[in-house]
Amino acid sequence: MCPRGPRRPPRVTRRSDRTPARMPSTHRSPWRLRRPMPRAQVKATPSAVAGPSTPSVAASNKLFREVFGFAPYWQLSRNASWNYSLLSTVAYFGLTANNDGTFNTSDSGWTGWNSQALTDTFNRAHAAGDRDVVVIKAFSNATINGIVSSSTARQTLINNTINAIAQRGLDGVNIDFEGSTSSSYPNLQADFTSFTGQLSSQVHQRWPNAMVSVDTYSGAASWDAGFFNISALAPKVDAFFIMGYDMASGNMPGHAGPNAPLTGWTYNDTTAVAQYLSKAPASKIILGVPYYGYKWSTTSNQPYASIVPGSGAIANTYSGVLDDLSCGAQQQARGWDGTAQSPWSSWWSPGVGDPCGGNYNSWRELYYDDAASLARKYDLVNANNLRGAGMWALGMDGSSPDLWNAIAGKFVVTYPFTGMYTVDAFGGIQSDASSVPLGGSGYWPNWPVIRAAALLQDASGGYVMDAFGGLHQFGQ
Repeated sequence: MCPRGPRRPPRVTRRSDRTPARMPSTHRSPWRLRRPMPRAQVKATPSAVAGPSTPSVAASNKLFREVFGFAPYWQLSRNASWNYSLLSTVAYFGLTANNDGTFNTSDSGWTGWNSQALTDTFNRAHAAGDRDVVVIKAFSNATINGIVSSSTARQTLINNTINAIAQRGLDGVNIDFEGSTSSSYPNLQADFTSFTGQLSSQVHQRWPNAMVSVDTYSGAASWDAGFFNISALAPKVDAFFIMGYDMASGNMPGHAGPNAPLTGWTYNDTTAVAQYLSKAPASKIILGVPYYGYKWSTTSNQPYASIVPGSGAIANTYSGVLDDLSCGAQQQARGWDGTAQSPWSSWWSPGVGDPCGGNYNSWRELYYDDAASLARKYDLVNANNLRGAGMWALGMDGSSPDLWNAIAGKFVVTYPFTGMYTVDAFGGIQSDASSVPLGGSGYWPNWPVIRAAALLQDASGGYVMDAFGGLHQFGQ
């Protein structure tokens, strides 16, 4: 099965898409990642009718990758603490679709949609040059089928989505439909693909520069018979958000294990990226990373220990992880998984008097991601020249700067900078290891004044070399 990312608040489970191996289901929780794209500084208010503007990815913060952050309704109260300069797209999670194409107006997502906190979030994102988008979501086959198999329901949802974008002055939509293969709905994949193309076409017809993205399982590109047909969807959307998490139960059912391994096992980020690159251009691929982990009651404190029968995984936000690592747990040990390239911890939870409040009378094991492990995932993004990365979800790191620093360390070009540039034998400009890399270098050996030029990675400026070997900077 193809692991699916969380979609409900902590401790709520969710299923995984099924691959031919038919692995066990994973947890469903409401944690997702979405990323903001820059746009003009237009205030988003409930009555705003402005449409998407031309995106300028991270124009004001020197990001050279997309950073897509999901803003769940239950985290909006934290919005003032988010570093919008390290985001390029903010996606509100979200509006729940009914099977007739209407929105659910009685759930918490609708309340959040009409809240001042969301208005503040959108305003702050736009002021930073980020893109704001809305997530439309459905998590059951019956609901999804009701929408995508009916031409009337399809158009109703498309109309409602376009109206929502216009109402809030947003820059696009993110589709979070999480279905699975089922003999009860044999046309679900084809109908969903058709619906996605129809929605994308009509949104782009209204706003040519809008962003239409779809959330997909980490294993979805490994085959074409699942809920998502990546090859068929690729021409229809601007981006895929790979839910690169919730892999533990698919990789090691019945055992504690890494949530989002970089390598190893059946499901991991490196394999997922390679599979997606075989079916979609790198410019459309966003690697989603988790701002949460899982903890289990286990039968020992050894790596990948068996889970205590009858117990289950508990989702743990990064801020919760920091609490667990500092609460004075008994016999606590911390380790680094060299295969997953991520940290883990174990401790004893007594039946009574647990300093961390659990009182489980068992060993506990926690697998999670921190700044070091996320940095390695961001290296994977850069090495494959992907569109970018994103997190599920904003606010789950609490007040810690750790995870923001990981983004800044991998996706930001800092100005001003120092470094050394040299001219090669052919007149090309080369940078040393400590300098900002240059790309697109061209030679003009016969020109009397200009001999070479090169652009900075984020295209914010560059250098021209004159006929005498001097370097002249332009832009920032």
